[in-house]
Amino acid sequence: MVENLEKYASVGLELVHMNARYGGKGSGMNTIPENVVKLAEVPFETVVLYDGECFGVPRREFLKLWITQPESKAFGYMKDGKLMGYGMIRKCFTGYKISPLFADSVEIAKALFDTLIGQVDKNTEVFFDVPECNLEAVKMALDYGMKKVFATGRVYSKGQPKFPLEKWYGVTTFELG
Repeated sequence: MVENLEKYASVGLELVHMNARYGGKGSGMNTIPENVVKLAEVPFETVVLYDGECFGVPRREFLKLWITQPESKAFGYMKDGKLMGYGMIRKCFTGYKISPLFADSVEIAKALFDTLIGQVDKNTEVFFDVPECNLEAVKMALDYGMKKVFATGRVYSKGQPKFPLEKWYGVTTFELG
């Protein structure tokens, strides 16, 4: 929580970057661009490896439960047999949340984002949590007409872990990254 950043610093937690939650609406388009497939069609081991590359550590058991939640849809971007991104949209207390959205490029992130917001009616709220240090992710949220509704700071006790934050367009959760 932004209001607690000083308290976190006093116990040795270092602010590494800010996150922002953006809110908007679904598109209801329900179209799936070329190279985008249902994540269930991708071998689970492939998803585990890609997620581990993006997140920095393997999350096999977590992913098994996370990407199959009720009232959620997950998609991957496959090209030449290689997973190059994936994202998920899930039902929340209010509306839906895109979480995570990992991609090798902004073009892939946009294809996945279009697919995800297309799964939700145009009158339904959609939220998207982005690391603000990924300027392409922030620009994407703004380009889709989303408004910043909330912010948090990402803190660590031993500095930023080694993972490709430039592939993080949407975090899994503010609690887990």
